[in-house]
Amino acid sequence: MVAALSPRDAARVRASSLLLARARGCGLAPADVVRHFMAMQAQDAPGAVYAVGLRAGLTRAETAAALAGREALRTWPMRGTLHLVPARDARWMIALMGGRALAGALARRTHLGFDDAIAHRAVDVLVAATAGATAPVARSALVEALAAAGIESEGQRAYHLIWFTAQHGLIAGGPADGKEQTFVHVDTWVRDHASPSRDEAVAIMAAAYVRGHGPVTEREMSRWTSLGLRDCRAGLAAAEGIERVSVEGADAWVAPAALDALGARSVTPTWLLPGFDEAMLGYSQTERPVASEHHAKTVPGGNGIFKPTVLDGGRVVGTWSRRSLATHQRLTISPFEPLSGAARERIEAAAQRAAAFEGTPLELRWDSAS
Repeated sequence: MVAALSPRDAARVRASSLLLARARGCGLAPADVVRHFMAMQAQDAPGAVYAVGLRAGLTRAETAAALAGREALRTWPMRGTLHLVPARDARWMIALMGGRALAGALARRTHLGFDDAIAHRAVDVLVAATAGATAPVARSALVEALAAAGIESEGQRAYHLIWFTAQHGLIAGGPADGKEQTFVHVDTWVRDHASPSRDEAVAIMAAAYVRGHGPVTEREMSRWTSLGLRDCRAGLAAAEGIERVSVEGADAWVAPAALDALGARSVTPTWLLPGFDEAMLGYSQTERPVASEHHAKTVPGGNGIFKPTVLDGGRVVGTWSRRSLATHQRLTISPFEPLSGAARERIEAAAQRAAAFEGTPLELRWDSAS
């Protein structure tokens, strides 16, 4: 018999799937957190480290050190968007889901003012610049290599050429070097590559999306992966370790382990989440844990730049910001509506955890509800 979940039940199960069911972290190592999701939003590199670290229950320094190993890469596996992915799976993930983004590359190059021949010559230059390197190569060094080869990289050209090379599975983002992004040659950096068949790959992504976000529907999987509905249905049917449930009469899928959250009496922990977190971007707008009237406050102007959010009771109740000062960090909470004293206490405790992640003293401020 298919289990029927109420919206409240579904929110609790999703918190478990998202590894947000415990305030002190899930106990997984950073590389295992990445593998749990298979792809974690990483447009903002510091935010991606925070997204992994808060789930692992580590500090920024500990998380960054762990991610500096060779188990995770930052690349564009689907939707033309940067994600952290398991290193050994990066190549097949791009081959499976990156086709739609790659198909639009020619039009983008026309807009930027260069042709296919230049793009493919740039691929050779960027591969050569990274293949022989004994350490990750700074983005500025790649731009210099392009210039030395007579390839202009002003404006968005450098970004496009790096992205285009990464879309062929040849280079990927490496560990951060201060504030500058680095890149690595995938074959040099990764010791071995997984190579599932296409059917196996679709099933792996189905299981991963359900495991990291469930309960979710086939349409949500299609949006997240850029795969068609036919692929998603086949993947969900073949995926291991998931089961079908019903949420308000609609078919959805979940990992059985996440359903254990329904037996717990504890309240879902309160979190200060980074702006680009799977709790928000892992779902379509209608499925995100934020009321429709407040959605514009999380993405002001609809420009695709998500603000960091305050998650309390499984719902987004406000946004927050961080400012690093000489002796401490200032966190400002901006609630959507007036909060109870108990909610403010939970959020203050979450702010203390966020400050501990950075390892500097906290100054907490509250904006009035808007």
